[in-house]
Amino acid sequence: MAETTTPGWRTGLWTAFTVGVPILGAAASAHFLAVARAVPPVKTPKGTPPLPFWATESFGWYVLAGLCALVAVAVAILGKHKESRRKGALERTNDELTTALRTTRAQLDSADKAQREAVGAAKRAQLVKLRDALMPFASTTADMAQQPLEERPGYLRSVAHVAVSALQAMVAEHADRPRAAVYLLNTDSDPVTMESIGHAGRGEKPRPFEAGTVRGDAALDFLELRRTAFYPNLRRRKPDGYEGTASGYDTFISVPIWTDNGVYGMVSLDAPKAGSLDDSDVALTELTAELMSIPFEVGQDQNTPEPDDTEPTR
Repeated sequence: MAETTTPGWRTGLWTAFTVGVPILGAAASAHFLAVARAVPPVKTPKGTPPLPFWATESFGWYVLAGLCALVAVAVAILGKHKESRRKGALERTNDELTTALRTTRAQLDSADKAQREAVGAAKRAQLVKLRDALMPFASTTADMAQQPLEERPGYLRSVAHVAVSALQAMVAEHADRPRAAVYLLNTDSDPVTMESIGHAGRGEKPRPFEAGTVRGDAALDFLELRRTAFYPNLRRRKPDGYEGTASGYDTFISVPIWTDNGVYGMVSLDAPKAGSLDDSDVALTELTAELMSIPFEVGQDQNTPEPDDTEPTR
């Protein structure tokens, strides 16, 4: 604390000194001049030469007045000189700070530009990777549409495997050991079931959902809502019927697969670590579910011509 108060105290004392001394010196000089002028002339006896000026009383007062004026001028000049030096130092400091700020601003602008370029490059790389991952999906779906109706379930499983492999690969870049799965709703079975027809990621195959159980009824009720379910942390909030102790994951996303013709199943994405999935993963899962609605529709379309029917009629 002493180091911070002493310079201020000294600065105040110096300011008082450089202002007060010239004022007092000028006042004292004027006073001594007045006294010197008021001193009566020295009377000498007749016949004796007058005293020289330096020997008179007035000379001493004039000397004092001159000394006071000299001190006042010297202190004023000294104060101005030091103030000029301080001002020059402040200007130099200001220039240095301005230069430093400009350099810092340029560095920040450069870093911001580099960050934008890096983000742009990452986005482009993600889009290219997504395109490469989904290209087999498009070709397999197109092949599926050309097959007889009874052969399409096998193609549907192939399309589901391609879709979940692409989803799992995209998410695995930032989430540890994610698992993606496509489920098929089987309303013809008794009881109604929903089982995985394609999964990628962790080795455990997802268990089927069966009507009549708490877990199965909760999943089937969820399908009818036709909306996305996202649970970032199952330790804090769980859906009805969740069996967390046996599932091996603490976060998941589920999106129903549906069209105007009905509900076909769902796409699910999960990971062992809570909080490892985010909104971007929700978007990818929703995209996968939307894409999967196409092969599901194709698998039910009985009006698609058989391969022999596509030949032009002569």
